[in-house]
Amino acid sequence: MSGLNKTQQIAKLICKKRGHKVNVEWVMNKTEFDHKTTIRILRKFQKKEFLKMTGEKVKPSRPWCKNLPKRFPVWEVIDRNGICNFTECPGRNGKGQVRDKIWKAIRIKRIFTLKDIHELTDVAEDVIGDYLRILKSSNLVRQTGRTGLYKNWQLVMVTPPVKRPNLKEAS
Repeated sequence: MSGLNKTQQIAKLICKKRGHKVNVEWVMNKTEFDHKTTIRILRKFQKKEFLKMTGEKVKPSRPWCKNLPKRFPVWEVIDRNGICNFTECPGRNGKGQVRDKIWKAIRIKRIFTLKDIHELTDVAEDVIGDYLRILKSSNLVRQTGRTGLYKNWQLVMVTPPVKRPNLKEAS
């Protein structure tokens, strides 16, 4: 299941499963994810109302396996189509797609404010600001002044690459 994040992998697994019950232990065995990660993702699906918790399997404590979890919640699949469609959209790995949107808007405008990019992309202003700081540290954009509350930015490169530059935040 390479190319998918953990949430998408579990969604794909549940989508293929026959029956309506999903057990944490079963998901852990199929994916080899730890208990905490599996629970977190299944609770995310519960919040989106794809799953409903129906009970809990409690394993008795054994002296030789103190580190193993004792509780294994059981969920019922309510909206299988929702989970199956969830595999097609990004989870937390959507950062690249968001940055692609921002980069495309920057290339179109060339001289812009943060508000301009927000209006074009519907991306939160703090996310745009973080990305602009990364681009500024890489000398791809520069600050040219202010318009009211917003800073004016300009694309520095004469012929910007069509593909978004793959930059990481400076630590």
